[in-house]
Amino acid sequence: MSVLSLDTLRGTYLRGMQFPDEFGRPMPDSVLDSKAKSTEAAFQRRYGMQLSPTVVRIGDITLPGAPLCPDLPRKFVDSQPFDPRAFEGDRFVSLMLPVGPVKGTPRVFLQLPGSKPIEWSREWVQVQRRARVLQLYPMGQTVNLMPLQASSLGFMALMGGRTIPNAWQVEYEAGYTEDDLSGSDSDVLNALGMLTAIAVLIPGSMDLFAAKGIAGLSAGVDGLSNSTQLAGGGQSLRYAPLIQAFKDELTSWERMYQHRGVGMRLGVL
Repeated sequence: MSVLSLDTLRGTYLRGMQFPDEFGRPMPDSVLDSKAKSTEAAFQRRYGMQLSPTVVRIGDITLPGAPLCPDLPRKFVDSQPFDPRAFEGDRFVSLMLPVGPVKGTPRVFLQLPGSKPIEWSREWVQVQRRARVLQLYPMGQTVNLMPLQASSLGFMALMGGRTIPNAWQVEYEAGYTEDDLSGSDSDVLNALGMLTAIAVLIPGSMDLFAAKGIAGLSAGVDGLSNSTQLAGGGQSLRYAPLIQAFKDELTSWERMYQHRGVGMRLGVL
């Protein structure tokens, strides 16, 4: 089910307009529902977000301890490698989380070869929630502490200075809640509504003539003349002004949303 209801789509963004096809049949709700679902999926991929609460798992190994929010749907993505030199000097590890906005503090584990997952202390985890950046700081004398929980193979991998694949395993909650989308982040839902409306307005502009590429017809009785205007582009669509207005507003929203998401970044990467 889409977070954007069909009633809201019809009443707020489509202004109650009816959209007959080239045979004069009204557009059924099943078409609107399909457009809403496909647009929502593309919207979430485009902006790296979930429009409903979801648990995101980076990696797929079994983690110790109780899983986060077992009743929520889960989304799996590939794990990320670990460079043992990442903590040299005053550096910290910075991981770009695939989905936002981030809720709470993620559970972070380091998976060394032949070892059980080693949990990263939450005191050494910092999250930039809107920017979806996870920063991991060295837990004290990391080089001395880590091998205590690592196998001999893991110790060799850690001290060998080579990048360890599939090492970072992360579990966190992400996604907007209904309160978010009706309050401080209502602009996100508004952007989804405009995009969905555009997806409906374009085929909704196709009457019998437009479907055949005809923009207009005219006839003169006295001279027995007639002319046909052929559609040459999107500007000839019936709802072109409304479509363009939505596009202009979406362009402004996207600039603001990206700026709000990046925010301020400090530290040595």
